[in-house]
Amino acid sequence: MLNYVEKALVVVNVATAEDQPKQSLNFHFCFRTAAMKETEREMIELATLAFLELTPSLREQIRLLIPASMSREEAGSLFRHKAWSELCHAAKQAGIQPMDYASQVIELYRRDLAQNRRLPPGELLKLLG
Repeated sequence: MLNYVEKALVVVNVATAEDQPKQSLNFHFCFRTAAMKETEREMIELATLAFLELTPSLREQIRLLIPASMSREEAGSLFRHKAWSELCHAAKQAGIQPMDYASQVIELYRRDLAQNRRLPPGELLKLLG
């Protein structure tokens, strides 16, 4: 089984001062999904959705970054990609592997559901079973 680093190709783009005044780093993770197990893909999808449900302001920020000229399919793909990148960045800041962080996000979201703190969207209901 490939480890996380072998599954991801990291490309770092440094934003220019004109693009963003604070010159932030944007991390893009390109997964070789053919090398991933189906359960890993499902976990990434579920963790990404849960992460966005737990951070609505981030969800809105990502939505605003998607160009209106993109097709629905392209926009959805880019949205998921950016959301997973943010989750990976949060994991890096916490000093843990993204898949471990993803597991924690899913568990936190499940606890919120169990305590009736939030109503899950339809996509999460299907994945949570």
